[in-house]
Amino acid sequence: RPLAEIAAALGQPGLRAGDAVRLLLRRIGLPQRLSEAGVCEDHMASMVPQALEDASHRTSPRPCTAGDLEALYRAAL
Repeated sequence: RPLAEIAAALGQPGLRAGDAVRLLLRRIGLPQRLSEAGVCEDHMASMVPQALEDASHRTSPRPCTAGDLEALYRAAL
């Protein structure tokens, strides 16, 4: 129910909340992929160590290794 309310609040009743958010992001011109924001494979070497040092990573309830982060970044390219 709360997710349906999110889609409705975004003017997309009947859509799944995630689809409504993606539609909004496209409509306002925000990148959907890291590559659309100018990120490429060459950036991975510096992004992973930065993410490991970020406070949000250190306090995350879900452990994430350097390999996990690299896989996430590659999937988001």
